[in-house]
Amino acid sequence: MLVTMGGSVVVILAMVVGGIWKTGRKAIVSACPIAYVGTDRRLHLTNVTGTLDVELAGPAVDEGSGGSTPPPAWSPFGTKILYHPYVTTRPAQKEIVVQEPMSGRQWTLKLIKEGWIAGWASDENVLECHVGFRDVRTGALLQEVPREGFHVRQISPLPRGVGGGFVAIGPERDGDSVHLRDRGFDNPRTIFNSRGNCVPRVDPRGEWVGWTNEQFHRAGYPDGYLGKVIQIKRLNEAPESLPRVLGEQFAHAVFCDWTEDGDILANVQEKSASPRPPWPGDWCLVILDKDGRLLRKIPTDVRPRAQSGASWRKWGNR
Repeated sequence: MLVTMGGSVVVILAMVVGGIWKTGRKAIVSACPIAYVGTDRRLHLTNVTGTLDVELAGPAVDEGSGGSTPPPAWSPFGTKILYHPYVTTRPAQKEIVVQEPMSGRQWTLKLIKEGWIAGWASDENVLECHVGFRDVRTGALLQEVPREGFHVRQISPLPRGVGGGFVAIGPERDGDSVHLRDRGFDNPRTIFNSRGNCVPRVDPRGEWVGWTNEQFHRAGYPDGYLGKVIQIKRLNEAPESLPRVLGEQFAHAVFCDWTEDGDILANVQEKSASPRPPWPGDWCLVILDKDGRLLRKIPTDVRPRAQSGASWRKWGNR
């Protein structure tokens, strides 16, 4: 584990043994609730001020900036992080990586099919797309997914107090449907049809859901321009009601997660060097309120990778 404090690099050596090492590691990890992918494709943890940087050992990360692969995500209890490793060969995904930052343990989970993991179902189970729910430690298939769940690409478990189930995203005729699902994938309830790929997440109080939307024909940009903005919506609103659109003051804004206080963690690009992908230029983690006002910038030592998501640890979310 490589730790940077306020720009000064501190290497935690194995020579620091026993309880001192374990206590120090836990304290540092506990102070860093944000997991994100850096421009170096490494998995980093940081605190809300960006003054701590913990680079976790492990394979390079597929940051989940597009397509179906979700970005790295904390488990509901905040004990583990899963991510898809970056690969350059095809078929792309054959396994995922699971990290326990507190202990330093990590392992891989082989996929039954060459696809991807949609997300956490509980602190010990994940959903493999087109397959079913699997034990994240043993790899055992616990429950096969019914045909109704085949089109679900990404999921995020609902917080405590909202009930069992997930908020999910999957393809519909006019885009992607952000909707609620139970564990049996019965009776999906649509929240909104949106053009986007990032994992939708529900806030800790179970009142709002947020996701990333991709907009064409944004003002001031050429036709066909694909701009990223954040959308949020109350769970109890009708499907046809429009969500709030946030982040339009930036060239791009990617919804990452909710903070413990119900604000929004986002990855934004203030100015783009090009109106076309891959949108070169610096990106930055920020915190916005539900009206889109900038509350804080998080100036990390290693900047987040363009368009990538991030995850905010919530102790005992389920």
